[in-house]
Amino acid sequence: GLWLRPLNSFEARRLPNTEDGAQPFWSPDGQSSAFFAQGRVYAIDLARGDRRELCAFSGIARGGTWSIAGAIIFATSSPASLVRVPSEGGKPTPISLPGAEHHRGPVSWPMFLPDGRSLLYWARTLTDEGGGIHIATVGSDAEAGRLLASDTQAIHVAPGYLLFGRESRLYRQRFDVETKRPSGDPVPVVDALRTAPIGLGEFSASSTGLLAYRQEMDASNHFT
Repeated sequence: GLWLRPLNSFEARRLPNTEDGAQPFWSPDGQSSAFFAQGRVYAIDLARGDRRELCAFSGIARGGTWSIAGAIIFATSSPASLVRVPSEGGKPTPISLPGAEHHRGPVSWPMFLPDGRSLLYWARTLTDEGGGIHIATVGSDAEAGRLLASDTQAIHVAPGYLLFGRESRLYRQRFDVETKRPSGDPVPVVDALRTAPIGLGEFSASSTGLLAYRQEMDASNHFT
């Protein structure tokens, strides 16, 4: 199940009705969390513990994200696509990604940017063995573009950075949310970042700039 621990406390509590829960992701206001369990997407109110089912899905989940506009987008292996569902629940709808014919394998680990329409995700392409971060605009016919090489997902942190993993390191790179382009050179933040070969790095960051991560061969969590 899922557990919640305030960072100003050493006490954690198990969230009710989250048996087999995995890959949680926050609502924009931080009051709820969505997660995957037993072929379904759920959302839970963190204060009350109320859980609601959003939709069912097939295949293996590969991350989700919740926009300020009330949309949830998640990735699955069957179909190998991004899927959208309203945050109040409903019918899941596959998202068309122009240029997806150049992808090799499923796209994974989506994350909305602050505008609620632009989306980062991780994918390999036919000519890109290691994988990279791509950006797309939901509902647009513009072809998704590759931003940078990365072995993991990327997350946006204020005031304007991307965090991503490359060669077992966590990097920070400047990113302009208006132009949707990175600039400058990436700067290493953490050595020996724990990663998985499916494009997943074990790190997260809050809107306050607090970073949480896990290092290779280390069961403990770190904060900085």
